[in-house]
Amino acid sequence: METKEITSYESVASEYCLHEEAFTLFCENQHVSPENCKDMVNSFIEALVGDYFNKADFAMEYYFETIDLTGIPEVIVDAIDWDYVWETELRHDFYEIDGFIFKNI
Repeated sequence: METKEITSYESVASEYCLHEEAFTLFCENQHVSPENCKDMVNSFIEALVGDYFNKADFAMEYYFETIDLTGIPEVIVDAIDWDYVWETELRHDFYEIDGFIFKNI
């Protein structure tokens, strides 16, 4: 008798060397069952930006990587309300689940 392999978020993450927790959260957020989560691997890889302490840290890193802020005095950069930047500029293109930032794709 042939046994059917049980598919889970964890088994797919392991098979494709993906971050297990992030992949599970991504699939659950997309309302994809464990049986169908293999179809989400490419979307997950495209969407995952990274793991951040908070959305403000992501916003600051995002702007440091996309815009040259090196010439701006540190006192000014430190005065920026990065939570406000997230709320007004980035939350439309990205979303956060338990510290993981994903692109809206």
